[in-house]
Amino acid sequence: MRVAMIDLTGQAGRWSEEALQLWRSALAQETAVATAVAAPAPMLGDPALRAAIGKMLAIPTEEVVVTAGARAAALALARIRPSFYVEAPTFKAIPMLIQKSGTRVLLGPWSSIREVVTCGRGADREVALWVTSPARNPDGRSLSKDMVRVLEDFAAEGGIVVQNETYRWYQPGADRVRGATIVGSLSKLAGAGARLGWIARPSSGPGWDTISFGAGPPGMWQRTWARFIEQDGISYLMRSYVEPAAAACRAFWAVIVDCFDASVPSPDGPSVLLPFDSSEIELKVFRELQLAGVIVTRGAAFQSPIPSLRFCFSGVSVAEAVQAAEIVVNSVKVSGVTKIAVLAE
Repeated sequence: MRVAMIDLTGQAGRWSEEALQLWRSALAQETAVATAVAAPAPMLGDPALRAAIGKMLAIPTEEVVVTAGARAAALALARIRPSFYVEAPTFKAIPMLIQKSGTRVLLGPWSSIREVVTCGRGADREVALWVTSPARNPDGRSLSKDMVRVLEDFAAEGGIVVQNETYRWYQPGADRVRGATIVGSLSKLAGAGARLGWIARPSSGPGWDTISFGAGPPGMWQRTWARFIEQDGISYLMRSYVEPAAAACRAFWAVIVDCFDASVPSPDGPSVLLPFDSSEIELKVFRELQLAGVIVTRGAAFQSPIPSLRFCFSGVSVAEAVQAAEIVVNSVKVSGVTKIAVLAE
């Protein structure tokens, strides 16, 4: 029997009433200022917002540059080197935007980074690195401590590492690469409509003269977010947006983990990527899930190098996640798969 549709493509979460009330208050305070609408933000971003973001992330205020999100950050950083090595799987818009800026993009797994940095050491080298950690979309993985050290050595020798922390809300204590340029966003905490992000750039580093700043949203929007953050709005969003998605993902994982043919760590964020031995099997499972009312995304949409399906639990309840997991297990069996191979890093 077909169940009601369960959307696991990454739907928007919901703000709590407390978060909405605080936002309305922050907006009212800002619009009460006569010049609020007309007053632009400085090129690097509103000072109050830069300070609030710096305090929130434990990063010096002077290193924070406000953007309109991770995409805007990618565009601003795209020409910092002639080439970018971008992880795969990844959020597909990032390599696309970098490439459209005229920069050569190389896609590959984290496991190949050692080889890339061996050829790209030094400030005069042409390749920069883009990695997403913690809780990378689409597979929920985070950099190992060993890989963090590799990246830190590269940065210390003049290489450029961009660490996308869009999902840090799910793992606040995760490792940060020393010397990396940090990209962040509120999109996975407040929804894509927040249109607010940042670049935290080291106080000195090669290539900064190639960066186009002034990529932030309007001044009134920035100042309203500054007020919201200063009044502890982030904790409200963590409770209403992040924590439910994390709980739903854990519940899903607890049901499907026995489908794997070896021990595999649980994802750190709201997303899971299930790999398959062939495109035919991937398509079979995808169609079985559709018939059962579970909507997911095929891995190719995230530059996955192997056949796979991606599941995202933002806006999904624990009960829906468990129900979806049971359907996934059954769909895998119906498609003739006995065990799912563990996806290498």
